[in-house]
Amino acid sequence: MISQIRNNLLLDAQEEYNCSLADIDGVPVDWDSRGDVHFAFGLFCIAYAFVAIPFYFTCARIIWSMRKAHTYKIMVFLAVSDIGELFCNSLAFGILLMNGEVYCKHPKLNFVYAIGSKTWYLLTLPFGYALFSALFTPLFFFDSITHTVQVNPRITDKYEYNSYFHIFNNVMNPIVTFILYFIMLLSVMTKFGKLTIQSTIVITIHMSTCIVYEIIQFIDSTHAILYAAHVGWMLIHGIPPVIYMLFNSSIRKAMLRLGGTQSRVTVLSLSHPTTQRPAPPRSPIVSIKITHWFSELHQH
Repeated sequence: MISQIRNNLLLDAQEEYNCSLADIDGVPVDWDSRGDVHFAFGLFCIAYAFVAIPFYFTCARIIWSMRKAHTYKIMVFLAVSDIGELFCNSLAFGILLMNGEVYCKHPKLNFVYAIGSKTWYLLTLPFGYALFSALFTPLFFFDSITHTVQVNPRITDKYEYNSYFHIFNNVMNPIVTFILYFIMLLSVMTKFGKLTIQSTIVITIHMSTCIVYEIIQFIDSTHAILYAAHVGWMLIHGIPPVIYMLFNSSIRKAMLRLGGTQSRVTVLSLSHPTTQRPAPPRSPIVSIKITHWFSELHQH
């Protein structure tokens, strides 16, 4: 069993991550031939990133404008964490899949990816928790063979690669999330219906992904389960703005206004000055609504 408390900044000097252990009679392993290319799934992950990240970023801008409320301050923190994780588990993950990466193919690149993917833990406790997990517990590296991240870098069978910290996190994370949502539901009984649906969606995706991702570290699974596990991880961080749009009327209205404003600006910018017709005078009712909208934005 590898050491559970370690210094990951000195990973190159630790024998269990020394790629030369896989050499056969002194002949280096051709690591370029060890990985599997998953072009279609990699392309899907990249496409998901190009949709989810801009959408979440736009939603985060609106949440930032509402940050006077404590709830929205927390949502800003979660948005930063989620967007950072989407860069790792969708955009970077897709590129690595299309290149058929394994740890020893590019150790330093995989080390950077493993450290970056620890932003997942920012969802539970403040930055100290993520920093500790990234620097002092076993890392999870990209593995194109299982198209997931794995604690085992596939170097040697001499060591048993495992992470008790990861087990603790993946068990406690959904439990704590469930408890917090349950407390929130009890405190806001007037909106019980919407919050129940919202909580059910978040907890179901969160809990199932955490449990499945832990199981696949110990049990050989089918490709369908492995694909589902990773898509679940992507959804954990990509679905919050969709939930906000469906169940938070303030964010939904602001998003729709922002989309409408951007569409009007685009149309006007494409119109030729000589052919553009003068706009008809606004009615008093429309003017009042526009003035009210700007006052709401100013207040937020």
